[in-house]
Amino acid sequence: MEFFYPLIDLIRRKKPLTQKQFVEKLQSNDYDLRRRRFINVDLRGIELAQFKLQESDLRFARNLSQAVFPGAILTKCDLRGCNLSGINLSQTILSGARLQNVNLSRSACIKANFSYAKLHKANCTGTIFSGTNLSHIKFNRTNLVGARLDRTNLTKADFSWANINWCDFSNANLARVRFWGNLPGSINFHNTSLDEEQMKQARRDVRSIVSPGMSLKDILFGNYPTGRKR
Repeated sequence: MEFFYPLIDLIRRKKPLTQKQFVEKLQSNDYDLRRRRFINVDLRGIELAQFKLQESDLRFARNLSQAVFPGAILTKCDLRGCNLSGINLSQTILSGARLQNVNLSRSACIKANFSYAKLHKANCTGTIFSGTNLSHIKFNRTNLVGARLDRTNLTKADFSWANINWCDFSNANLARVRFWGNLPGSINFHNTSLDEEQMKQARRDVRSIVSPGMSLKDILFGNYPTGRKR
């Protein structure tokens, strides 16, 4: 029962926000919705940038995919399992957000901030991340087929077991990126930035399988481990 939860868990618990309460806040010009759990709140056509939404839980909001996201600050928000396919998330701040199992396929996330976000097992096929801050992001087991990651900051990003076939990493900062268990495919690593450690690892792993459309340069820059423990 709730009474037996640890005190720290009770402190972190988010306060529910109903549709009626949401309307009342709008009418009173109260835009502080931090650390709230949205319960059946209709966000159709709502410009999220006008609210303070840090650490809120938006999983149970209605019509979330029809909200207006650009410019919104959604730091550490909970969006696990949400369907955000084909929407515009450009210039949205989602640093530290919980995005496990989210559907971002064919979405535009241009010049956004996803640093430290958790995108495990997400669907990011065809997603456009061009110019976005993706440092320290977790893409573990995420489907990124055909995603555009050009001009991104991917410092210390984790792509373990992610599907990165047909991805575009051109002009990205790949310092200390983790590629583990990835199958090499037709991937664009043109003009990427890799640190010295990655270069050494790449030279050790030149036995990676060559597939059609992948050049020797791509293999050397791709840093695909052979399965040995580091």
